[in-house]
Amino acid sequence: MSIREKRLMQSKISLGTVQFGLDYGIANKNGKVSRQKVFEIFKYAKASGINSLDTAYAYGQSEEVIGAYLKQHPDQFQVVSKLPSLDAYIPGKAEEFLQLTLNRLNIKRLHGYLIHNVENFFTYEDLWEELVCLKGKSRIDRIGFTLYSPMELETLLEKNIEFDLIQIPYSIFDRRFEKYFDILKKRRVEIHVRSVFLQGLVFLKPDDLQGNLLKAQKQINDLRKLSQDHNVSISAICLNFVLLNKCVDKVVIGIDNLDHLRKNMKSLALFNRINQLGQELNNLIIHDENILMPFKWHLEDRKRKK
Repeated sequence: MSIREKRLMQSKISLGTVQFGLDYGIANKNGKVSRQKVFEIFKYAKASGINSLDTAYAYGQSEEVIGAYLKQHPDQFQVVSKLPSLDAYIPGKAEEFLQLTLNRLNIKRLHGYLIHNVENFFTYEDLWEELVCLKGKSRIDRIGFTLYSPMELETLLEKNIEFDLIQIPYSIFDRRFEKYFDILKKRRVEIHVRSVFLQGLVFLKPDDLQGNLLKAQKQINDLRKLSQDHNVSISAICLNFVLLNKCVDKVVIGIDNLDHLRKNMKSLALFNRINQLGQELNNLIIHDENILMPFKWHLEDRKRKK
């Protein structure tokens, strides 16, 4: 990998910060990251070429922790945050939440502000007009949505909503949004992808799977075998796979500790090796949304208990 390619891959990484405010992730055994360790992660991230953070009002204390760091080290990162779910739409409420977020973060402007619950938009379409107005006041560079299913995206496209940033799940298993990438780029939409490791599912042992996740045993076994056969870590395969897609602008990865981040950044050197896996990666695609959408993982278990 050339120095130019390396810098490009580094700059495409965005730190997901939900673990800095909440216990999160099926494979997370360490719980919420301490503030001191978060600061160490930020310092290393900046030195490694990472310039973007992803957070949300709903991520517990995440915005406050980021804000404490940015107060000491201003202008080191672009920040994308998200409007919390609304029980009802009250004019001016989005602006109120935006200002709370800016205050928490100790910044005057967001790179991106997303509607976290797209159902709020479908129910209260005036909410979008308020975000457009807030963007016009120069407190937000880009506005958009965080989505879970292609059906949501199709609805936005049919309504011809002029969003300019979108965050969607995308991974070696989850390729549902891939067919829309060219359409989005033609509309000059910035594409941020998350769930690269499917909330830690890729790291679980097949025998540890339960509920709907039992249906993923074959793909997880195949991924583990691919990792062993090519002597490349699972995280390196998953991370480099999404980075290889030229339509992807940012890859949001959640970090539990500094060593985790170091290993991920080191794995970028394997970019060209992962690029050569080709069809072997395509064989890992999963179509079942009961696996791809984490809130459905244990639905069968809940039904049995009722």
